[in-house]
Amino acid sequence: MKLNQPPYSITRELLKAWCVIVLTMTSLIGFVFAQEAPATATEDSFAVEDSSAVEDSSAVEDSSAVEDSSAVEDSSIKEGENDALEAPIGARFDTQQLNLSATSNSLLTFTVPKLNSNLPIARFGTQNLLIIDRTNEWLVVVAIDQNVRSGDYLIYFRYDDEDAQALSIPFAVEEKNRRDFGEDDTFFEDRQPARPTVVWPRNLSAIDFENSSESKLPFSLPNSNLTESIETLVERSRSTPREATALGGQVRNDTTLLAPSQAIVANLIYSEDETWTLILDHGRSTYSLFSFQGEANVTLGSGVDQGQPIAELTPSQGDTNYPQPDLYWWVSLNGAIISPSLLLEWQSAE
Repeated sequence: MKLNQPPYSITRELLKAWCVIVLTMTSLIGFVFAQEAPATATEDSFAVEDSSAVEDSSAVEDSSAVEDSSAVEDSSIKEGENDALEAPIGARFDTQQLNLSATSNSLLTFTVPKLNSNLPIARFGTQNLLIIDRTNEWLVVVAIDQNVRSGDYLIYFRYDDEDAQALSIPFAVEEKNRRDFGEDDTFFEDRQPARPTVVWPRNLSAIDFENSSESKLPFSLPNSNLTESIETLVERSRSTPREATALGGQVRNDTTLLAPSQAIVANLIYSEDETWTLILDHGRSTYSLFSFQGEANVTLGSGVDQGQPIAELTPSQGDTNYPQPDLYWWVSLNGAIISPSLLLEWQSAE
């Protein structure tokens, strides 16, 4: 007996339904994967952007500096234990109370507290100043050129410390002052002295290093013939001549030129008129310049001690009744030309 077969149309409908179910499930599964895949890519892309956040996370590392700042707080506690360290570095003395004043062709000196062994920075204009190390303080020496006009000026000062603040130290130049050396003022007794013009090299030093040692003061007289204060005109290449006080004289019995203080031989120039220009670097922007006839017996860049012979001088052939100096000595300190007598007479106030 044969069973009745379902109509073909019913079978086809069942197959269609089954296919719809399969396709629907496949679509759902594909949709789920499609949604997950972009999400993953998105998360990965954010991870790249978040890598910039890793750079920003250096800020987190910097936040460790906040932890380090606790050390600063701790150090502030230690500083608080010492009243001398409560004020910011560089503000521990009142610059106005220094009440500084000077005259032209002179030396201005003042002291500042010594906070550490590092040499401070001090400048007048663009020139470094001479700073002398003392037990508990620094002595700052400022040379005032005789061509400086009356007025108010500033000195730049800063301790050599990363936390130091720069200071402007005011001072006033009150009047012009020219000083004479020695008691005998008869050198040009019967006439108005001619002011010889000398040409200095634009760069005083011809060597590629500077003497960083502290200048040793006072200077000693380099030759006994240097007895007179003489007004000269000093000219550097392509510059206007300016007045400068030198010590000078005729070379008579004493024909040996000595170093006035320890130094490095910074320049040796021999000119066509058989005149030597010898420049000594005494350290920290302090120079001696000599002009003479004779023979230099030192070499460029060599070191010399105070009192050491540096040249043999040719005796003067001029008229003793109408003498003309043939030996000159100038001093340049922090770019100012001053009378050498100021460093011969130097007395460091204790």
